[in-house]
Amino acid sequence: MRRRRPQPHCSRRGRAPVADIVVRVRKPMIRCIMVDLPQADLTADGHLLNTIGRVNDTKLGLVVDVVEPGALRLGDTVRATLFT
Repeated sequence: MRRRRPQPHCSRRGRAPVADIVVRVRKPMIRCIMVDLPQADLTADGHLLNTIGRVNDTKLGLVVDVVEPGALRLGDTVRATLFT
C-alpha cells in the first residue's frame, strides 16, 4: 500500500480556534507504541501504530499552546483556521 501524504492539520502551524479556546499549533504529535497497549475499557490492539504509520507517517494529533483559555464541552464544534 502506498504511503499517503500527511494530513493538512498535521503540517500547519499557527493559531486555531477550538470552541471558546484559541490554541497555537506547535507541531504534529508523533505516536509511539502506547496506542497499541490496553486502555481503560479497550483491549490491546497490535495494529493501530502500524496503521497510523502507514496512513500518516506516525503522526496523530497536535501539540498546542493555549493562547486564549476558555471552555470546551463534549459536542462543541472544532474549527481549524490558519492565521498568518
